[in-house]
Amino acid sequence: MARGAQLATVAALAAGCVAYAATGAAAGRPGPAATGSVTGDSAATSGSAVIPGRGAGLTGAAAQARPAQAERVSRSIARSSRVAVTAPAMTGPMRHPVGALGITAVVKPDPVKTFAAVAKATPSGSASGGATGKAAVAAASGGSTTAYAAAGAALGLSPSAIAVYSAVRSTFGITNIGGLRPGDWGDHGTGHAVDVMIASSGQGDAVAGFAIANAGRLNIKYVIWQQRIWMPSTGSWKLMADRGSPTQNHMDHVHISVN
Repeated sequence: MARGAQLATVAALAAGCVAYAATGAAAGRPGPAATGSVTGDSAATSGSAVIPGRGAGLTGAAAQARPAQAERVSRSIARSSRVAVTAPAMTGPMRHPVGALGITAVVKPDPVKTFAAVAKATPSGSASGGATGKAAVAAASGGSTTAYAAAGAALGLSPSAIAVYSAVRSTFGITNIGGLRPGDWGDHGTGHAVDVMIASSGQGDAVAGFAIANAGRLNIKYVIWQQRIWMPSTGSWKLMADRGSPTQNHMDHVHISVN
């Protein structure tokens, strides 16, 4: 017999026992005793007293035992019918590939490594990297150091800066060239630097290449162009810190300092 049928049978028997005990006590019917009993309110022949007030019925011991037994059977049925609940197995911490709001974090690129990769991929002498190419440097050499000396002197420039001003202007025809800036903490404050304003990135490359090619002849200390600095002592460009604006980062002009 299936477990469900067995449980149903036991439950029915328990219910019958409880009902029988209740109706027997109410109707005054005698109930079975372990050692026999007599009707009425007199004492049982076995020595067990009949429950007073109920008339003929079960002896005191039997009347107390049967309801208790039925209750135990009912509790046993209730416990056996409970559904076992098992907690799911722990799978460990969950990891999600994205951060808050589904946005994936991206590592900020290293500016030095990025610049090095770009410089390596740029052909020597091209429009973007021509200032460092030997062909561009050779093509940009020359220029008169005296043709515009008077104009350079009027800007408050030192002798070496006047030579640079004249050479750049006579070579490229650029007239927008800044010089002395009183109060400046750097070379502009003493007239030892010029800012050559350019019209395009290619023109800036050419001016920077010209200054590098003539660094010895023009007594040049360093050149700054496109957030990079070149010095004769190193002979190569070095990336500079971001100063916050195109002008401060020398994107729109070439800075040339002299000794």
